[in-house]
Amino acid sequence: MNRENKRRQYEKRYYKTHACEESFTCRNCGRLVVPAGAGSDHRNHCPNCLHSLHVDIEPGDRESDCGGIMEPVSVWVRNKGEWAIIHRCRRCGDMSSNRVLADDNPMKLMSIAMKPLANPPFPLERIEEMTALMGGEGQLPDGYRKQEDGQITGLKFDFDDLEPQKVKDVKCPLCGGDIVVTPFGFGCSNYKKDAEDSCRFIIGQIASVKLKEAQVKELLTTGKTDVIKGFVAKTGMKFDAPLKLTKEGQITFDFPEKPKPQETTLPCPKCQQMLKKSQWQYECDCGFRIFHTVAKVELSEEIMRELFETKKTKAKVTGFTSKAGNVFDACLKREGDEIVFDFDNPGVEESKPWLTNEGEMQPLEQGEDSGQGMVQEEPVSVETEMASMHEQAVEIKSEQHDENILSDEKKALPLHRFSADVFLSGGKK
Repeated sequence: MNRENKRRQYEKRYYKTHACEESFTCRNCGRLVVPAGAGSDHRNHCPNCLHSLHVDIEPGDRESDCGGIMEPVSVWVRNKGEWAIIHRCRRCGDMSSNRVLADDNPMKLMSIAMKPLANPPFPLERIEEMTALMGGEGQLPDGYRKQEDGQITGLKFDFDDLEPQKVKDVKCPLCGGDIVVTPFGFGCSNYKKDAEDSCRFIIGQIASVKLKEAQVKELLTTGKTDVIKGFVAKTGMKFDAPLKLTKEGQITFDFPEKPKPQETTLPCPKCQQMLKKSQWQYECDCGFRIFHTVAKVELSEEIMRELFETKKTKAKVTGFTSKAGNVFDACLKREGDEIVFDFDNPGVEESKPWLTNEGEMQPLEQGEDSGQGMVQEEPVSVETEMASMHEQAVEIKSEQHDENILSDEKKALPLHRFSADVFLSGGKK
């Protein structure tokens, strides 16, 4: 169990601040539910049957001990027009509200929304009475039928007489028509469902992201947008990218152009041709590919050549960064076309020219620098240094006015001076 899994298991209210990227099997319909396609970092119900589990008291806290199945019983509309599902626990009766996700079953949502209309809490004759009082004929319109139990059949939505909402100051890039808001996003006002030659320009959901009106305006006026966050690839990986509008009216991602591969002096371990260095890897025309960056460290050509020839490094490579953000050093080894850490290899220690083979310090020549910032100009004997220490100790004692307040620094002074004398005299006491 890694550190993140421990936090997920033991840290309270973990999912209130962290995205839920785990797949699960729905307890109601038995289907596998994956995090991709939700359009949100927090998926709390099955997109197929809209059922959930009673595991939260507050969203994401995971502090409920009930564990019953939460059944969708109704929908409601928030202030900005966003739909939300009302769930009720089958076990304890607790109710909660959860936002609708991008991949929720639209037919299931519509069936839940139509329940109040299909089962009115009053007799239908009351509608006839009210229409008669308001000057109507007091009869249901054609196509509507009332069953014996009082339910209405043949009920349907009629959007033909509704005037679509226009997006101001923008026009269709293909035909110059108005851009209007549609149930699926945005589209040209000249679009006709039954006409094959009508304009087909639409802007729907792109990689699980539904564009906002401001982003659509920016795209149609400038031909591109700023970086938009939250796109989901087919593999489930999230990414951020700007969009651009082509001359043909197609909307694509505006990724930066990849730099051209550079020539190197590294021979391919398979065919001995010279490798080319791309943005992320070394590649060859024979098909050989190997990444040159490991744990945020770009390996030099010297290290890569050593891995190609001996399949491992003698010394440790420094500066690797783990997923948790920790910096560490390690040896490397090559396994086929992959570079992995070789933690079993302790690595060759750095040479220390001021040490003998037996580990003893050796005296330096006059003017020689050990690499540690210490230079010896003239050999000094232990007797000379001990005499100097004695003189300094006598001088310190004579300057003291109160023996009871002898400082710890002065008490430790002879010990520090003695260790320095050992180094200067060649390590022999």
